[in-house]
Amino acid sequence: MRISPLSDHMHFFNEVVDMKFQAFSYLTGEETIEDYRNRQKDYVTDNLLPRAYIVLNDSQELIGTFALKKKDFKHRLDLTPWLGSVVVSIKHRRQGVGRFIVSEAERLARNMGYKELYLFTPDQEAWYSKQGWNLLERSKPNKFVFSVMSKKITLP
Repeated sequence: MRISPLSDHMHFFNEVVDMKFQAFSYLTGEETIEDYRNRQKDYVTDNLLPRAYIVLNDSQELIGTFALKKKDFKHRLDLTPWLGSVVVSIKHRRQGVGRFIVSEAERLARNMGYKELYLFTPDQEAWYSKQGWNLLERSKPNKFVFSVMSKKITLP
């Protein structure tokens, strides 16, 4: 497996948008796929943050995606950077891809000089806890309860 910026593989853009929309559209509710697609263009950049990444297997097949963002949870604008939009393709789940994504995101953020990384999740608190993430708070900005989590990413 390897990660690469989505901006280097634009032929995967629509597939990435579809993966993310299927995974997260229930959280936004009112957004259409076209609105979501237009918003995702902000993450196809050569800037360090925000930036979308893809995960490819040895056959160059898209198996996952994630983003690193300056801001991601509007109720905690004091925290940065954020790991977000983590999606593993359905047929590649439970094969270590999620752990790989988290590890690579931590490495990227650490290489940018950050000492801590944040995320929020509506339903994966237990999984992220197993990866060493700590619960900061639970927040209910809408009809969903989100776990806001953090992880120190400095080298020991």
